[in-house]
Amino acid sequence: MNNRFTVVTGSVPSGPASDQVLRLTLRDTINMALRYDLGAIESGQNAQIARGQRLLALSVTVEYRVDLDRRSHSLDAIHEYQRVRRRDGATQWGVFYDAEIPGRYLDSFLVDSWAEHQRQHDRFIVADRKLEDRVSQYVLEPPKIRHFIYAERESSFR
Repeated sequence: MNNRFTVVTGSVPSGPASDQVLRLTLRDTINMALRYDLGAIESGQNAQIARGQRLLALSVTVEYRVDLDRRSHSLDAIHEYQRVRRRDGATQWGVFYDAEIPGRYLDSFLVDSWAEHQRQHDRFIVADRKLEDRVSQYVLEPPKIRHFIYAERESSFR
């Protein structure tokens, strides 16, 4: 790999905004583009795919089966996820119950893209683990996590 530097302007999401020029090796630039979805390295069909992926909304649901006798405590704990989800980039968040299956609840949130959701995993902190442990005290089985990507109309692809 050659050691030429690539100039990238703008800010890196992990730090404060800046208009300073960052001098990065090609390898650093590629790694940052992949990790932070900066779109710094795009060409041809890859550029079109990358732009499309950044625009797609992602809906994430976490399904819990809770003990009905401890429903109040369960909901209190699940509702604490709002702070975590929003801190980590969720644009919308809510808890929903299943009208047909007592004790089934969904922690549901939207993020702007798959890349943003991946960054949410990177932001997981010790306090989040404690909340996860607290919620697990009230659930009857491991939560089921599902990811739904916004489905565009077929005509949008033409």
